[in-house]
Amino acid sequence: MKKWISMALGLAVIAVLAYLAFAWQRKPEPSQKTGSSASTIPRLPKMVELDRLKSLKIQNELGIIKFAKGEDGSWKIVEPGKDLPERIFFNSFIDELDKLGPVVQIPPEEQEAMSQYGLEKPLQSLSLEYDDGRSKVLKIGKDNPTGDYMYTLFEGEPDVLLVRSRLRMFLQNDWSYYRFRRLSDISREQLKELRVVVLDPQLREQLEVPEMRHLMLQTTSVGRAWVYLEPYYGPAESQAVGNLISWMEKASLAADLKEIKKEELSAWQLEPPRAYLEMVYPDRSEKVMVGRELSGKIYLYQDKRPVILGYDKNTILELLARELRPHKLLRKPEMKILTKVEVDFPGSSNAPYNIARLDQEHWAVNRDPAKKFPKVRLSWLTLNFTERELDGYVGERPIPPRFGLQKPRVDLKFYSNAGLEYEIQIGAWDQKLRRCYVYYPQKDLLVYYGEDVAEWIPPDADKFLLNIKQP
Repeated sequence: MKKWISMALGLAVIAVLAYLAFAWQRKPEPSQKTGSSASTIPRLPKMVELDRLKSLKIQNELGIIKFAKGEDGSWKIVEPGKDLPERIFFNSFIDELDKLGPVVQIPPEEQEAMSQYGLEKPLQSLSLEYDDGRSKVLKIGKDNPTGDYMYTLFEGEPDVLLVRSRLRMFLQNDWSYYRFRRLSDISREQLKELRVVVLDPQLREQLEVPEMRHLMLQTTSVGRAWVYLEPYYGPAESQAVGNLISWMEKASLAADLKEIKKEELSAWQLEPPRAYLEMVYPDRSEKVMVGRELSGKIYLYQDKRPVILGYDKNTILELLARELRPHKLLRKPEMKILTKVEVDFPGSSNAPYNIARLDQEHWAVNRDPAKKFPKVRLSWLTLNFTERELDGYVGERPIPPRFGLQKPRVDLKFYSNAGLEYEIQIGAWDQKLRRCYVYYPQKDLLVYYGEDVAEWIPPDADKFLLNIKQP
């Protein structure tokens, strides 16, 4: 019995200590004065009737920004100029207004001087105009000592209201903060053609790209797909094209926005531009011009708006340099038609050999049934080019000797019943740059891999026969 009494007393002591600890750590209500009769609002009545709001105006040390709601319910900036608001920032501002409510109401008899609250000369003010003709002005004062709340006062009303200070972040900016800061009228829907043009010779050299890349969406044997028309003809990587357009359509939120006049375009290297991207649709074309770099940003321009948009320079350089050709040298389905592969080593003393298809499940060295092996081992010659993504393309022509292709280390020739289908030449391995150069003569493609793919090629035919019991 004593044991249970001791345990009960122990639990009671723990409960008392826990309560004292909790009470000690509780924050006082966000009142300005201890012992004040300032009333805490049990419910948070909304301070803004959002559904009836017709216009709102921010005034701060940087100027005035006024928004007006149209008959269709959409908002526009009307002062100090006309523009669309940036939806991310403006919608967040509207959400904050919708939640705005006082947590403490300080009546006149409990108030100190307005200067103590920062309301004699408010830091910011918010003017609200409603559809029934009413208007209200909310003065924004100082933060309270904790910084979590700020003092506000509706002009002409007696009570000081303590509200959460998150609203202030939307009230202390100039109008450029709220302006639409994206590229406009760009969409993947109905896009027919894409041109990526780099006019600046120094920029072309820096990015290692041709002056023009012209692509068109065409109907092919595998459906709708992007193909290159210039400077070479062949398939493009449709996903890469789609990702590029999607960035301009959805993710192109600029870090900076500046007004620009027509006569200033040349100073910003926009007339002519350093580069441009042109999207062609059935009824129009959209052009995004790439201008000068300033303070780590590159500025873009569309002639439909008198503004330039500044983006992180590395983002724009990567966009212009983005490889839109296939990321793999050969396609896996193309391997199904192969009947023979010749392997030669012009740059070494290794003897050449060939392997050929024997039946549906086997290949053989020199088509000799006594030297057959499972067809899966053909992948030793093809896997690097059908599965491994290449790391880049090289546009230098004629091909310089340093790429080791005058006498390639490995020369692979892939045949079908119709004759030679593909030839792949593996050139030099640059240890310093970690680049293995590979040439595809039929398409004049010089590419490089970040790994020495020559090491995966069996140096002699006997390697295909390892661990195989021959009849």
